[in-house]
Amino acid sequence: MEKLPLRLEDYLETIYFLVKEKGFARVTDIANLRNVKKSTITEALKQLALKGYINYKPYSTVTLTEKGKEYAKNIIKKHQILKNFYKKVLFEENKEEELCNLEHFLSKETLKKIEALTKFF
Repeated sequence: MEKLPLRLEDYLETIYFLVKEKGFARVTDIANLRNVKKSTITEALKQLALKGYINYKPYSTVTLTEKGKEYAKNIIKKHQILKNFYKKVLFEENKEEELCNLEHFLSKETLKKIEALTKFF
């Protein structure tokens, strides 16, 4: 699966949580949660739709494709692994912004090692 730019990953993750909560996402909801303009979200949604991650048509709701769900779940799993590592190994909590940044840059191999290391604590 191709690696998406950071901002598209963030939007995909936001869409995932909105869809999980409400069954769909709207441009306004995504823009409000990400604190960006609706036009910025619209452009990002067009890109995500072209790449096959979401179902989107202008002035309609947004849902995830299977490909989009899989990608979003992968991002969330990375976040959970890092959160667990921070809590158990580093004794750090409330580092959400830092975790959100790290989750996009660590390789699968590094995350597997972090997850394995965390099991010892």
